Amino acid sequence: MISRFATIAAGCFVLLAGPALAADARLDGALKTVAAISADPDKLKTYCEMTTVMDAADSEKDPVKNEASSKQIEDLMTSLGPDMGTVWSLGEDLDPNTADGKTLSDAMDALTAKCSG
Repeated sequence: MISRFATIAAGCFVLLAGPALAADARLDGALKTVAAISADPDKLKTYCEMTTVMDAADSEKDPVKNEASSKQIEDLMTSLGPDMGTVWSLGEDLDPNTADGKTLSDAMDALTAKCSG
């Protein structure tokens, strides 16, 4: 009887912990991507250009210019590599009030701070 209970308990743990373990792996990958961009002058320049275009697009009222900015942002993100898209998606998925959300936000803030320095 106890072994059956232990098996069920272990199964529940795996089911409940699975998403958390997956999020940790995604966060680790995202942090490595951010570090790689930070360490590569060409990628950092591209990232900084992308943030500049994003900031300009936020204040733009003309839909035609916004469409052009969206395309430019997409192209810049693509040039940073597929992992940058994963970082972006994870940032949208994580709750900014959780430890993982704060960790990713802090890493992105540190990366963006390099753009002004």
